[in-house]
Amino acid sequence: MSAQGKLRWILVLACFAGIAPARCAAQVILTGRVLDENKIPVRYALVSLHRAGPAAVIIQAQTDPTGVFTLSLPEPGEYLIDIEREGFYALRERSVQVPASSQEITVTINTIREVFQSVNVNEQTSPAELSATSNQSRLNGTEVNEIQYANSHSLRNGLQLLPEVVEDQTGTLHVNGSEENQVLYLLNGFNLTNPISGQLQTTLAVEGIRSINLSSGRYSPEYGKATAGVLAMNSENGTDRFHYTMTDFIPGIKFQQGVRLGNWYPRFVLSGPIVRCGEWFSDMAECAYTQSLITRLLTN
Repeated sequence: MSAQGKLRWILVLACFAGIAPARCAAQVILTGRVLDENKIPVRYALVSLHRAGPAAVIIQAQTDPTGVFTLSLPEPGEYLIDIEREGFYALRERSVQVPASSQEITVTINTIREVFQSVNVNEQTSPAELSATSNQSRLNGTEVNEIQYANSHSLRNGLQLLPEVVEDQTGTLHVNGSEENQVLYLLNGFNLTNPISGQLQTTLAVEGIRSINLSSGRYSPEYGKATAGVLAMNSENGTDRFHYTMTDFIPGIKFQQGVRLGNWYPRFVLSGPIVRCGEWFSDMAECAYTQSLITRLLTN
């Protein structure tokens, strides 16, 4: 081989020797660690890096038990990182800037959380209690005295606050559609029913009533042969302290054919002890004064 040929081969080898170190020097080592949301290392996670584009070369590595991975990149620049691990949400195409010098990064992935909901389905008891002997409706004394209704001095009108009781145009009470004489009326367990007409004709002061209970349906046989129901009224009980109420004690005045008194219904209730902590009394009194003025009589 001539001297000129040897020189040519020497130059070619020198070029290759210069290029190889340059390629080796261009490679970058990227070290990182994969952690979960609690800063615990995630082992055996698959880490992939690639450039943007459909034909990009994908470089992969797997984390060790301490969550550390190492990737050898051909050159610095911007890469897209993917991390996958069973039981964790996958990290997709997160941008990572890799400098020319070696770099260590930390990536956090979140654990997949499953939400469970449970519903206890329990059998509900039937609203119809077979052991109940009757249907019950109840009014207490506060409701009878405070709810507004016509002729509030009359207990008969107050009974219409019960949904089962209706009063017709003649003043007759109907319980569950029955006649007035088909109901048993009780006061503190005593029969108040008129023995001749079977109606409620006893006058009671509204202020002295503690409660009104209406039983209908399969009520106890102890109440007799009342077919429509039992209307039981309970009066106020006495206590160790004296208590009284006075209602409508000032009469009204009418200016009709002169000055005259209007209808007047004074009521008085007194209760207290006979023997403290042993016996009590409760009395009620009601008066009624009514006046009807006929200004003209028509005769044939």
